[in-house]
Amino acid sequence: MESLGLTKELVGLVSAIGIVPTLLICGVVLFFIIRELKKEHKQTMDSISSLRKHSDAKDDELKVKIEAVENDLKYTKTETMSKEDHYRDVEGWKSSIDNLTQTVTNMPLEIIKVMQNLKGK
Repeated sequence: MESLGLTKELVGLVSAIGIVPTLLICGVVLFFIIRELKKEHKQTMDSISSLRKHSDAKDDELKVKIEAVENDLKYTKTETMSKEDHYRDVEGWKSSIDNLTQTVTNMPLEIIKVMQNLKGK
């Protein structure tokens, strides 16, 4: 419906002032519309370019952080020992500590025996 009304008005304009002035008016209007569209397009492209640079900078920061985490994981993988290795290494120490605890516990009794033997002589 709106296009029909616009067509009637355009026909009325052509009838009133003629075809050449109507084409000139339409050309001037199109010129200004196209000029504004070009300005908006340039602003949009500048904005996209700015956002792209910002995004690339953030991507580079993330890449550095990811590489750091990767290096930490590699180090952790190579520098850790398995649970079985840990138990095997600690097992000898545990028995040594148990023997030492037993010896320290029995030491006062041994000292008393030595003192009794010295008194008896």
